[in-house]
Amino acid sequence: MTDKVAVAKEYSQAVFDTATEKGELDVWRADLNIIAATVREPTLSGVLRSANLSPSQKIETISHRLIKVSPQALNFVRLLIEQDRIELIDQILSEYERLLDTHYLRVEYVEVTTAIPLDDEQKERISRRLSEIRGKQVRISTLTDPGILGGMIIRIGDMVIDGGVRSKLLELKLSLGGGIRP
Repeated sequence: MTDKVAVAKEYSQAVFDTATEKGELDVWRADLNIIAATVREPTLSGVLRSANLSPSQKIETISHRLIKVSPQALNFVRLLIEQDRIELIDQILSEYERLLDTHYLRVEYVEVTTAIPLDDEQKERISRRLSEIRGKQVRISTLTDPGILGGMIIRIGDMVIDGGVRSKLLELKLSLGGGIRP
């Protein structure tokens, strides 16, 4: 997981916790969508990336466009700008949507990495089996990494199930006394 993704997850979790506590999950969803759409505007995104403007100037510029969001959401935008993290808003929104799906629909997101691309039938079979095992609806996203040689690596939240051939070969090498695992 990249640093940016980890940071975006932390922000979205904090927003989700606040929204849950106040019973404002849908309000925050709407606000985050408005903020993300506003930040994506070509003229505004250039202003927000400008090194020539201070954070307060950026906040003043964007505040005029965010009159429909709650004061708490506007404070969140201020925080993101002050910490030079406003570019993470799309990732924060995406993770917030995932948290909502998990909360409302009991959906779990799973990342499956394979050496070769999976076809739709394989994805469906994996999704169905993981749903049975986890006892909830599973949505999978797939990645391809030829470096794992074969098999698959399944990432469910912070849990990783490594069924990749490469890691199995490394384990075999270790068990045969072939050195220290990289």
